[in-house]
Amino acid sequence: MAPPPPQIPDGAPINLEQAKKVMAGAEAEAKKNKWNMVISVLDSGGHLVMLERSGSLSLSLSLLMLTRKKRSGCKSSVQENDVN
Repeated sequence: MAPPPPQIPDGAPINLEQAKKVMAGAEAEAKKNKWNMVISVLDSGGHLVMLERSGSLSLSLSLLMLTRKKRSGCKSSVQENDVN
């Protein structure tokens, strides 16, 4: 039997003020690169803290991408650009 995957330790909780700073940085990067995208900030447990969509992206697409990120268990603070 294969050993279980290694556990990724959760980071410190993120509060709203910290999430706002993360969002501002992500928005600046998106504007600089002229990306229409959904930006989500999750806490260390994968729970949504903030969500913002730009341009004409639909709300259903925003929720779909959030679900994909949460299911992937991705802990990175910088995510790939899912929407061109």
